[in-house]
Amino acid sequence: MSYFSKKELIELHKFNSQTGVLSIYLNIPSKGRGRERSVKIELKSGLNELYKKYPDDKNLVDLIEDAKETFSLIPLQELKKSIVFFLSKNPELKWQKSFQIPLITKFVWQKKPFLRPLVGLLEKNPDTGILLITSEKIKFLTWRQGFINEEFIEEIAIDKTSWRRYAGPAPSISAMAQQTSTHTDLFRHRLNEQIDKFLRDIAGKIPNYAKKYRWKYIILSGENEYIETIKNVIEPSWQKKIIGSLDQILIKKSPVELAEAVTDLISKWEQEVEEKEVDFLISSALSGGRACLGPIECINLLSEGRVAHLYFCQDLEIKGYIRPDGYYVLNPPEGENNIREEPYLIEKMIDMALENNTNITPVEGIPAKKLAKYGGVGAFLHY
Repeated sequence: MSYFSKKELIELHKFNSQTGVLSIYLNIPSKGRGRERSVKIELKSGLNELYKKYPDDKNLVDLIEDAKETFSLIPLQELKKSIVFFLSKNPELKWQKSFQIPLITKFVWQKKPFLRPLVGLLEKNPDTGILLITSEKIKFLTWRQGFINEEFIEEIAIDKTSWRRYAGPAPSISAMAQQTSTHTDLFRHRLNEQIDKFLRDIAGKIPNYAKKYRWKYIILSGENEYIETIKNVIEPSWQKKIIGSLDQILIKKSPVELAEAVTDLISKWEQEVEEKEVDFLISSALSGGRACLGPIECINLLSEGRVAHLYFCQDLEIKGYIRPDGYYVLNPPEGENNIREEPYLIEKMIDMALENNTNITPVEGIPAKKLAKYGGVGAFLHY
């Protein structure tokens, strides 16, 4: 399985073509009647709309034909939930990848690949370890970009060598009932002791497993008491990395069903985290802390290398202008001629952030609504 990586993102970010790059993002509908027809209509419509914006651009016309031909050769039944194309003639670029994560349909024509959705894909879908816990074993899996990979299984070895059954003269009926109850309770107690020891031992190994399988977070599934045991004894730094828990019935579900449940859980968790971060960002900026709000202030501080973490509304489209001194403005100053338009201000910010290895978070939903009140862009600063 080939996953999209930060390395690929950086390589695409460095690509530039003076003749233009055609970027195509297609969200693929769920399987069903009319799926292939729907995808073809979406592609044709998007390319036609793009052509109407640049009817005299021969380079775009040629790449549109290339895109149609390339897409016609792809077996649509093999597509996942989205597909991305980047096409360029000079220098040549023909990049495509299908994802299990839905990406918004988008058609863009500019000098560089349009990377905003891919930035979001990496930021919002961290590699996550999943522990499916039962009284007999723990199954370890990795969720990565919408797919589930089974890694290994740890089984509990129950030591019964010191567990002896009651032996002696035949007791009365009432005594037998009492002794049977006592023996059953003792059996359960010893069994629970060993399960508890097993879970504590596993909790101690989780940081090493996480390093081996590149987990950034973990999700637990199983009986509440098992989950609580691991939560209570895992090292503090990893207590904060437990995203949440899944219904234990998912232990018996298929990998596809489990992957869908994990995707939903991660999405809800991301929204909660981003809302808290945006609230803190806004309050910090308004109180004079190390934060800023607004597209122009953020892009100018990005150009100075002062931004530590950039946030922007995922669907924000905004243009600006760059002055001769290298600073950006939203509107050209009156009477100033030597000024250049920057039609994709957010993309320019993404380029700057990638150049400086700055953290980037596109936000949607409630966090985006809050940030939109301040121009749709904000940032935490180094100084």
